[in-house]
Formats: sequence, structure tokens, C-alpha cells
Amino acid sequence: LYLEYKLFGLNFVFYLIISLILHIINCLLIYKLAKYITRSNFWSILAVVLFSVNLTYVEPLLWTLQGLLLSTFFLGLTFLFWLKFVEKGKSNYLIKSCFALVCSSLTYGLGTGTGFVFAIITFIYNRVFVRSKLIQSRKAKIFYLCIGITSIAIGPVLSPGARAGGLCERH
Repeated sequence: LYLEYKLFGLNFVFYLIISLILHIINCLLIYKLAKYITRSNFWSILAVVLFSVNLTYVEPLLWTLQGLLLSTFFLGLTFLFWLKFVEKGKSNYLIKSCFALVCSSLTYGLGTGTGFVFAIITFIYNRVFVRSKLIQSRKAKIFYLCIGITSIAIGPVLSPGARAGGLCERH
């Protein structure tokens, strides 16, 4: 927002345009995730429609709460790279997923503690679906747990959204 303020001043239109672009990018990412999971255009489009009109993500668009939009983008990337990691077992997807998770934690409070969630779903996924690749799974769980602990410890200090006390404070 600082850079935007220096470029646009208090002209709300430019903030709205940038927020709209971020929202569209998130919708495209949701489509890609849904298509990757379901392999169906119908369910993918339905997911995008529900996401695009969900008030949790439309209100920040109007309030120019770009931290939430960026955090959602990074969280979507985390999930996409996690899916590719568990499918292909390549460490570069794990590293990309962890990096995106850290970015999500630092751009807004949405990603704070989410490392625990990814550690748990990696554990469950490994127990239910995959009996091989246990070494890769252990490494992933350790990475995600460390990110979860770190983001809970320093996320509220560094994340503007967590300091703000939630989505939007209206007085």
C-alpha cells in the first residue's frame, strides 16, 4: 500500500483496480486448483463462481484490503504446490509450497498457523492414500510444522492483517 500511495495518492480508483486484478488472479488460481483436483470444468467453474461472490473475498475488494487478497493468493499457491508435491514427490514442490506459505503468513494473518494444517493433511494423506514415500512425507511434515510454529510466533508481529485485528475494523 505504501508504494500505491506514493504512485496514486488518495485516488481510490487505482486501489480498486489493483484489488480487482488481485481478485481475478485469485479466481484463476481457484479454477486451476479445482480443475487439478476434480478434472471437471463444471465443478471448477462452480468453485470460481462461489469464490468470486463470497463476501469474505468481495468485501476486501471494495475496502482495498489487498493484504488478504495477497495472502489468499499465496495460500492457493501453497495448496497447489502441496498437491504437486504429494503427487510427484519432488522436493522442489515442497520448497515452493513452504515459501508460498511463509509469504501468506507475512502478507496477512490468514496464513498464520496454516503450517500445522498442511502438516496434518500431509500426515492424513500419507496414512490413507500413500504408504510409500514416507521419508519425503516426514520431511514435509517437519517443514510445515516449523513454518506453523514460526508463523504463530512471529506472524502476529510482522503481519499487518494480524496487527489490524482481523478483516476490517469499522469504528
